[in-house]
Order: sequence, then structure tokens, then C-alpha cells
Amino acid sequence: MLFFSFLQGIKHRDTILQPRNEMLNYALQAVLFLLIYLAICQFFLPSFYLSETFKNFSFLHKCAYLVFTGFTMRQHYYFAWSLCALGCLASGFGFNGFDQDDKPDYKLVNSFNFKKAEFPRSVKELMDNWNLQTLLWLRIIVFDRVPRSIGVFAVFFVSILWHGFYPGYYLFFISMAWYSSIGRKFRKYVRPRILEWLPDTKWVWTKANQREGTSHIYDAITQVVTYFLVNYTALAFVILSFNDSIIAWSRFNYAGHMMCLVTQLSLMLVSLRRKNQPTKQPQLKASGKVN
Repeated sequence: MLFFSFLQGIKHRDTILQPRNEMLNYALQAVLFLLIYLAICQFFLPSFYLSETFKNFSFLHKCAYLVFTGFTMRQHYYFAWSLCALGCLASGFGFNGFDQDDKPDYKLVNSFNFKKAEFPRSVKELMDNWNLQTLLWLRIIVFDRVPRSIGVFAVFFVSILWHGFYPGYYLFFISMAWYSSIGRKFRKYVRPRILEWLPDTKWVWTKANQREGTSHIYDAITQVVTYFLVNYTALAFVILSFNDSIIAWSRFNYAGHMMCLVTQLSLMLVSLRRKNQPTKQPQLKASGKVN
């Protein structure tokens, strides 16, 4: 009987079909994001990066303008996703079962995590909290069906074709795929060594019996670097033209790409050095014990 009720949607039917609180929440979100965008979009135009006035700004002034430009451009995506979620809920879509408190869950309509999308600690964390439902689809259709070594690049390639054929899309997604690849290697080989030197590092043991460290200092630094990389690279996504995108990046002396290039070369040198180091063979003492 309980199973039949589940199939027919008898239990909690009114609550499921009329999620008033969730609809109100998404409606308020949509209005807020729209108002923010309309209020400040005229002051932070991507085309301004091509002007001689912007070229003469100091580097810090350029970075400050970049922060506000990136924040402004993301607002209309948040508005569109919130409005879409509201429409889905009003149409009876989005129900994803019940949570631990036996309350209806509507995660299927959620497309972003605002806090983690605005303050990511890595490119991967941004990707994991941006356009969530499309990300899930790409993981199932693309990432899980190709060799793991090319999974990220395959996902970004499909994303490029999906968005269209403007050169700016290719510049953006290829750069982001490169950043993501470097970030994984950096986290694996360099991050543990940095955490060893930071005074506020706290170590815990994971379920896999591996030591994992956390540091507020490290997180703050990576947030600043990631925020710059994402906003800097996204200029190509909104400008679209190849030549104009290159000009916009040149206003920052290609700092984002230079930073990643130096990191890439450093990781290659470290890897080469580790391969060339002779492995120590165990030596036997006269007693027959291994030294």
C-alpha cells in the first residue's frame, strides 16, 4: 500500500505540487539578481577593456575593475537560472524526493551554488557549482564514457560546440581546461608541501587513511588567484571576438596565462627531477639484516 501511494503520489501531494516557499525564494532571487545587473551593468562594460583609458590604468586599478565586471556579468545568469527554476516549480517539475526531515526536496531545479560560484578556491570548485544540471548531464554523457585522462578536455570540447562558434568561446574553454589540469597536479604535488610550512595548517586523517590538511591562509590565497583567473579569462567569453579578446588579455600583460605557464613548467621540472633521482636500494649488513 505504501509503495502504491508512492507511485501515485498520494502522500504529501498538495505539498509537492505547490511548493510556495521555494517558489517565493526563487522569485525574490530572480528580482534581486535582475536589479543588481540593471543597476551596475552600465558602469562595467567589457568593451571598456579595449579603450586607451583602461590601458593607462595601474594594474591594481585594472584588477579592481575586473572584479566588478565579472560579478556584474554573472548576475544575468543567476537571474535566468532563478527564473527558470521558478517556472519549473510552477509547472510541477523539480521534485527530487524527500529529505531526512520528510520534507519535499527540489534540487532538480537548482542550477548554481552562489557562495561557492562567487568565492571558489579552485577552478574545479567553480565548475562543480556552476550550471549544475548541465554539469550532471555532461558527466553522464561525456565524462563517464571517455578515458579518465581526457575526460575534462572532452567535457570542455563539448561545451565549446554547445555554446557556438565564436572564437571567444574557444579561447575561454581551452584556457579553463588548461587551468583545471594544472590545478589538479598542483593540488596533488605542491599543496601538501605548502601546507607543511603554513602556521595555521590543521591535519586530519581521511577514511582512506590518508593525511589531509586545511589552512585558512592557503584557502584565502587560492580564492584570490582563482577569482582573478576566472574573471580574467571570462573576458573572452563576453567579448567573443578573437582579436578583441587578445587585446583585453594584453591589458593585464597576459598575467593569468603567464601564471599558469610558470606553474606548468615548474611542475614539469619537479616531475623530471623526481624521475632522474636514483632509487635507493636496500643494503644487507653482515648479519643479513636489511639496512
